[in-house]
Amino acid sequence: MDGVMKKIILNSKLRFIFILVAFYAVIVAVALILFPENLAFKGPNPNPYFIMALFFAAFYGIAEAATAGLVANILFFFLIHLQTDYEAVETIFDLETVLTASLFSVLAIFIGELRTMGKGKLAATREIVAQKEKVLQLLTSEFENNIKNSEELKAKLLSKTDTFAILYQDSKKLNAFERETIFEGLESILIKHLSATRYGIYFSQDGNTEKFQLVHGKGERLSPEIDLSQSRDEQLAKILTAKKCLMPEEVWSKTDFNSHQGKILMGAPLTIRGLVKGLVLIYELPFLKYVPYNFKLFEIYASWASESLEKAQHFQNVEQFNIVNRDYDIYKWEYICGRLEEEFHRSKIFDLPLTIAKIDASGMPPDTQEIVLQGLIAVIKNLMRKMDCVAQGPSLGNLVILMPVADQHAAYRKIEEIQGHFPEDVWSKIKVDVASFTSEMENSGELLKGFTDPGVSP
Repeated sequence: MDGVMKKIILNSKLRFIFILVAFYAVIVAVALILFPENLAFKGPNPNPYFIMALFFAAFYGIAEAATAGLVANILFFFLIHLQTDYEAVETIFDLETVLTASLFSVLAIFIGELRTMGKGKLAATREIVAQKEKVLQLLTSEFENNIKNSEELKAKLLSKTDTFAILYQDSKKLNAFERETIFEGLESILIKHLSATRYGIYFSQDGNTEKFQLVHGKGERLSPEIDLSQSRDEQLAKILTAKKCLMPEEVWSKTDFNSHQGKILMGAPLTIRGLVKGLVLIYELPFLKYVPYNFKLFEIYASWASESLEKAQHFQNVEQFNIVNRDYDIYKWEYICGRLEEEFHRSKIFDLPLTIAKIDASGMPPDTQEIVLQGLIAVIKNLMRKMDCVAQGPSLGNLVILMPVADQHAAYRKIEEIQGHFPEDVWSKIKVDVASFTSEMENSGELLKGFTDPGVSP
């Protein structure tokens, strides 16, 4: 290996000497042809011999620059000496000649030094870049492998037969707004992931916090109802107190059970807003599934189910309180009375505009009334602004529109727009009234005179 390197270095040096001699020979030949009386190009600046030294300095480096500069000086003075009489040798060393040779030699060495330094830095930079590119290639390769592994893992996890895929599908049911769907998802998890062979999911359908009915279960000797007021089961009491599943050591330490259903291996309460509304009880599990890890999972599943049941309860409360039904999708009379009370007080304090439009279609036959009401609601919702509010009146044939407009004229213009969407013979059977807030009014009921449900106090 060393021999090969020495041979390469020798060849590069011989190549440099050959190029150096060839260039200077070309310059001397051109001088012989064009300027035979001034072979050294004495006088014209820049001198071709020293320009060549600068060329080697910029192209090769400091060693080659020094060599080329030395050769240029020797050749320069030698050619001057050839064309000068011996009596006038002192003319060789005049100030202009010496300064020309010195300036270009020093300049060549300086440029050569810069070239050497730059070449070294360039080599170091290239080495750094090469290392960075190598690291980048490794990172890219690792990233591609991660993507490939991720895709393979995703395909595996989402395969229909994989455990995680089943868990994913079952867990989605715990995000539903229907209780039955939540119970189905919880039961599926108990069976597929905990391999429970006997269990019961109990829930209070009427809001009772002591009596729970069996909604889902599997196995023999499951009680259809659990009455906490009559139960003396210490395990149930422990579950309700701790609000989490029993740990193994707590279970095995119990030998005397009052429950006729048998030993409770795992149990957790189903809570809504901090109140116990149900229980999840597991009585039988495979031996290998009876480990602390699964106890923690069971606690997580039960907590998840409780949160989902609470969201479902909230959704049902909102639906029952605010919306009449999915066909009309308008607010209830009770809601608009409460809302009107709030808007009335706000208008009373800040002197804000408030107008109520009352539409009565109760005088129509039931079949026609249904069609007209649906048309009215659709048109009103299309024309109303974001701040307007449409609701059911005291009966299904009545509608109330709460509009924060300045006066009754603006409200009537809105009514005229609604009227334009109905035939004259249909609109003639609809009664319309408008009432606007005034500072003399004492309560919101004055806006609803003649249109108030006796059973509701606005």
